[in-house]
Amino acid sequence: VILFARGDSTGLVEFRREIQDTILPPNTANAVVRFTHMSENVDKAYFVEVWCNGKRLMPQEFEPGISSPAYTSLDPGTYTFEIREAGTTKVLASRSGLQIVAGASYMLYTFDTTPGVTDNLTLNIF
Repeated sequence: VILFARGDSTGLVEFRREIQDTILPPNTANAVVRFTHMSENVDKAYFVEVWCNGKRLMPQEFEPGISSPAYTSLDPGTYTFEIREAGTTKVLASRSGLQIVAGASYMLYTFDTTPGVTDNLTLNIF
């Protein structure tokens, strides 16, 4: 189970919803990826889309605190992921050169790069 927590240097504020991690069977040909929008200080980044190698990866738009409802399958390879302002081509955060390997599950997530600065997002993966 994956738990996202919200807080600051003085203490934990709250836990967000838990996400069941996926363990794939041995010799699985693909990987799977999921997304959670954890940024809070947002305006134009309130609703975001997840893009991968120039194509929309997930059909949903995500608001803060919302995770993709299911994992999305990806072939092994090198990928660039982008978080875009919903309905636009404006890239709010990106990660490039990410190696995705067969049989692994990944979580993409956003967070506020600089607390207090609006729409300053970072995209990370584990």
